[in-house]
Amino acid sequence: MADDGMADKLHDFESFLRRSVHDALASVSEEWWDKLVPKDVKNRAKQILQKRSSSGTSPGSIIDCLGFSDYSKIIDGNWDNGKCSQVPGPR
Repeated sequence: MADDGMADKLHDFESFLRRSVHDALASVSEEWWDKLVPKDVKNRAKQILQKRSSSGTSPGSIIDCLGFSDYSKIIDGNWDNGKCSQVPGPR
């Protein structure tokens, strides 16, 4: 089965999504993580960050611990109030 660079494309899309969500919410509040991210998403990301730290893996930023379902929750939770409405579409 040929990959045709799909893994790279998926990684690029996730990086774009992560950056867009971060930029949109950070433009609303410097405390965007505490104020605008659902509690269950924060808790899961914190657990992943702790596992990475304890396993000797570079933990990176906490936003690096999010997955696609987390972005959906963040965007859905902030779309109606306009906080994510400025997230641009993929280029």
